[in-house]
Amino acid sequence: LKTDEAKDQKTVVIDDTLYHFVNTGTDAYVLKSADGKLWKKHTLTGFPVNNDLNDIKYFNGKLYLSKDGDKLYTSTSASNYCSWSVNQIADYDFSSLLFSHNNMIWAVVQSKSDQLYRFANSTDGATWVIRGEIPAGFPVCDFAAIAFESRNNRPKVLVAGGYGSDGTLSTHRWSSEDGAYWVDFRPAEAFTNRTLDTLDAGASMIHYDNKLFVIGKYTGNEA
Repeated sequence: LKTDEAKDQKTVVIDDTLYHFVNTGTDAYVLKSADGKLWKKHTLTGFPVNNDLNDIKYFNGKLYLSKDGDKLYTSTSASNYCSWSVNQIADYDFSSLLFSHNNMIWAVVQSKSDQLYRFANSTDGATWVIRGEIPAGFPVCDFAAIAFESRNNRPKVLVAGGYGSDGTLSTHRWSSEDGAYWVDFRPAEAFTNRTLDTLDAGASMIHYDNKLFVIGKYTGNEA
């Protein structure tokens, strides 16, 4: 897999198939593979060009991607991830899509009327419900987020890093079981093991073998 021209890229795994989306700045396409070795390039239709791809999320058989705040792009069917359509939202802007959790897709949105950041969720990706303001210090973009089942088989979501609404890089880690009530479990100032504090924005997080893996650029700056 070689994508030297990529300005931004994101891989999504769906039913044991890899979909590697690439944005070159002037074009966008997807590379598809069943084994991670052999890849086939596919043209995208209706897909936004020169867009940050970190926001792509999979939910209920479709992929979702936000752009320019009030536009939400959606793959057109559960079997076709090359064709996309767009829906424009009237009352708020999408800051970032969060994750799929409890049979809903979640997002951080900003109201156009009062500029406040809030959680929103949807059961179909079309109709969204506002779920209250985000906690102070919660990131609004470029964070690592994951939904998974804990060792006691309880659904759980984690969010780490990213930029806050004031534009500063966050060193907080947030945990929730319902997507609405969040706990900030950032280590205390005196705690020495603060490795995630040095992760740059745009990191990725995966859950495998009852462990969490975080992949991202090291900033070298201690908080």
